[in-house]
Amino acid sequence: MAREKETKSLSKDKEGNEIALNLEPSKSSELGRVYSNFVQISHSPWDFTLRFCDAPPAIDLPKVSKDSKAVTLEIPTKVELIIPVNVIQDLISALKDNYKNYVKYYGHRDD
Repeated sequence: MAREKETKSLSKDKEGNEIALNLEPSKSSELGRVYSNFVQISHSPWDFTLRFCDAPPAIDLPKVSKDSKAVTLEIPTKVELIIPVNVIQDLISALKDNYKNYVKYYGHRDD
């Protein structure tokens, strides 16, 4: 697995001198790892909301009659992220770069 890149940003010290600021995520987390196989995305004028959920496998779905056209199944939200609009474009770029690397190493997935 490729090591994640640090995020570099420019900042200023107390005297106003420009300094490079390297941001690296901590390996520890209060939340820990969370599995998600479904994400719902919505937005407002100010931010994007990503709700990561854990949908059950098809075998665990409730039985429905043949006459039913649709069934609503409420699935648990595991994590909800609210991301400011100014961060979304960087997130999209990072996802594209990471997916391109994924395809290079593991091949394209059609499912």
